[in-house]
Amino acid sequence: QLQYHLSDLPLDSLEAYYERLGPQTRQSKPGLEIGRRLEQIRRGSPGSIAPEFSATDIDDQPLSLSNYRGRYVLLDFWASWCIPCRKGNPHLRELYAKYKERGIEFIGISDDDREPKKWRDAVAKDSIGHWKHILRGLKFVNNSLDLRNDINEKYGVGTLPTRILIDPSGKIVGRFG
Repeated sequence: QLQYHLSDLPLDSLEAYYERLGPQTRQSKPGLEIGRRLEQIRRGSPGSIAPEFSATDIDDQPLSLSNYRGRYVLLDFWASWCIPCRKGNPHLRELYAKYKERGIEFIGISDDDREPKKWRDAVAKDSIGHWKHILRGLKFVNNSLDLRNDINEKYGVGTLPTRILIDPSGKIVGRFG
């Protein structure tokens, strides 16, 4: 049952429940998968150094997280089809307007890899083009998923919206969602 709560329980609770599983259960196929997901969530949680990523932004320009060292960065994991994500965009616009002069950068990471037009349309319609936007990097090859460049995987993001705040040193200081 633990696999059904990976997205809605705090990391420390997940780890405590996982440790209660016997060694045989942890070594089973589902147990190994839960362990893998826990490691991803750990990498995307406060106290960890933010995993590096590079992508092409909505304006076809290269974007690398490392270029933002020395600044606060808010990663906003969202999608055009995600109603709570879209409802939160007015608040994000307010936050960006309030804090951009203090050196924060927002990077929207959209789960619209298969529908980039819908992604672009949502950015325009919601007037959130003031900050950077990229796709998550999920690829489909021969009806299989290629997760090598999937930013959501690197951060253990399983639900949308999820927001991750990174400090100027590259350390994750907040995870919301």
